[in-house]
Amino acid sequence: MRKKELFYVGIFLGFTVIMFFIIFGFLVSSNFKPLEIDVIVRDFAYDIRGEKFGFMYWCNRILTELGFLYVMVLIFIILAVVSKLGLPSFIFGCGAIFTYFFNLFIKLMCNRERPYINLRWMHEISSSFPSGHASTAMFAYVILMYLAYRFVKNNKIKITAYILCPLIILIVGFTRIVIGVHYFTDILSGYMIGGFCACIWILICNLCVKKNFNFLNPILFKKKI
Repeated sequence: MRKKELFYVGIFLGFTVIMFFIIFGFLVSSNFKPLEIDVIVRDFAYDIRGEKFGFMYWCNRILTELGFLYVMVLIFIILAVVSKLGLPSFIFGCGAIFTYFFNLFIKLMCNRERPYINLRWMHEISSSFPSGHASTAMFAYVILMYLAYRFVKNNKIKITAYILCPLIILIVGFTRIVIGVHYFTDILSGYMIGGFCACIWILICNLCVKKNFNFLNPILFKKKI
């Protein structure tokens, strides 16, 4: 990774940290009650979602699963097979685990109440802040874009990743609001945590490549996809 690319990663890393603490500061000042932006986005989402068990219900219930843990396990398995347990699977697997537990730690510390239970379209028992689905999706699909950029030679695969991954990140976040299990600030904070973790693991990946850790080097270093 060139110095210019490292600079951009550092900028994004700093942005995620600053944004998270800005959001966190507003929530602490409101005792973790819904902010005005939370209410506005929530009302908009509820206005367009229709009836429970209708078309929008099933669309959102299916799409929200793209940020769930078993999808991350599936992605890890695919990367492990393609890279023969190489660097991509190592970075993705370890980073996903780190992101999950880091997000869980903040959830336990903040213990924010979820939106009204009678407005939820699915059952959730953990704290609302920050969104685990949003942080996991942000980490996973940013890492997939990085892996496509770093290892994949096929431009069609790269372009597909650059288009689909950001779209999935946004969709997962919005569905969590539509389903009624998160506020907008939960989602935004989850994005910041996921982005922060992705930057950390991109830097670790760069270090592994720079130090030539051969036991982690995947077949993707040698062959084009």
